[in-house]
Amino acid sequence: MKSLIPFITLSIILLFNTSCEDFNEIVLDRTQVLESIEVDFEPVNSYIYNEKERISRINTYSQFSSSLIYYSIYEHGKDTITVNLINNSNEITIRSQKIYHVDRKTVRRDIYGVNGAELLEYRLYRYNGNSCGYSEIEIYDPNSVLTLRTTYAYYNINCSQDIHNYNANDSLLSRIRIERDEKQPYFASTVLDIFKQGNVGNITEYTYMDADSMVNQDLSYYIDYQYNNFDNGNYPIVENKYYRNGDFEDRKFIYVGVQ
Repeated sequence: MKSLIPFITLSIILLFNTSCEDFNEIVLDRTQVLESIEVDFEPVNSYIYNEKERISRINTYSQFSSSLIYYSIYEHGKDTITVNLINNSNEITIRSQKIYHVDRKTVRRDIYGVNGAELLEYRLYRYNGNSCGYSEIEIYDPNSVLTLRTTYAYYNINCSQDIHNYNANDSLLSRIRIERDEKQPYFASTVLDIFKQGNVGNITEYTYMDADSMVNQDLSYYIDYQYNNFDNGNYPIVENKYYRNGDFEDRKFIYVGVQ
């Protein structure tokens, strides 16, 4: 089984998709909130929310001992969201982030190193009117030199997408094709208000290709789900992931209902 401990850079699950409509217009569906993700009956992540049902803390555990490795603290300001990723053993902030609007069609994420002392990179999320989410992400080093550009093209009502990664010279590095279903995404309650999603379903097929369209068997997979029947739609409760190289992973999603 592959390691299921995520590298948290606030991407909780790839996915903070947004609309470029007015950033205050969309109300996120939080009728059911994600409480934890389990592997072999042990948590790998757990989620805590504030009084406004916004994510306030994410705990990440060792899949081997269930001990807390690190946790992320989210602070929701009027114009800025800050995130601190803290090592549980010594309480040192190993990464911090500030997320804020540059304008109505651009969100910026600044990523800092240990104890927030040094800017490591920043990312610009750009929107072109597609309700599924951002159309481009640009990553810059501390000197504002572009290091990576990623484009997103959506092609159905479930927000399935083609993703292309380019280097600083605009040469294609890799391509990713993602198929999604029409169900409620398990991560819906973890989406930050600054990042709003369209009708984004759960991933059913993920295909990673190099610049020559050769499929990477280790990174490509299919997923099937078992769903619950909560009032506002079906949420996945079990995920079975089948890698093309023969590996297998499964996860269980635990929710808490919200009135």
